Amino acid sequence: MRADTWRALEELYKEGVCRAIGVSNFMVHHLEQLKEDCSEVPHVNQVEYHPYQQTNRVKEYCREEGIVFEGYSPLAKGQVFSDPTVLQIAEKYRRTPAQICVRWSIQNGVVTIPKSTKKERIQENCQVFDFQLEEGDLAALGGLHDGRHVSWNPTNIEGHQASVSKILNPTVCTRGFA
Repeated sequence: MRADTWRALEELYKEGVCRAIGVSNFMVHHLEQLKEDCSEVPHVNQVEYHPYQQTNRVKEYCREEGIVFEGYSPLAKGQVFSDPTVLQIAEKYRRTPAQICVRWSIQNGVVTIPKSTKKERIQENCQVFDFQLEEGDLAALGGLHDGRHVSWNPTNIEGHQASVSKILNPTVCTRGFA
């Protein structure tokens, strides 16, 4: 099912309907299988990534294969806001815990997408390009990895029987690009 869905996306990409195509929550074995079965490598792989869940093997694989690694839930659904290490680093830089985690993701080469519906938080999340975290602080945040997922765990997902026609709607691919 995964390969069939991807082939349909490849076709839309080749027809110019989509500017880019990608996947979400693909681990290395999923990407390897896709590479064997299909002709176009995903342009992006969106994966859960925050100090507690660092899928570095996937990140490195994506880098080697020219796939953009995009991390979602960089704030671990708010769990980082009370973490003593994050709070200490935030105080040191006079930043919020959210800004520290977004900056940490960026400095780790991750395209990061923090979620917020509040204008002031969106603005705050964008104010991360005027400072750099020191190596020791990057390492301290990296040391928080405990394999915790705040979303579902995609490691052993091998596919499902969803209808490709429900998944692939060309209007979704062209929204905003017409």
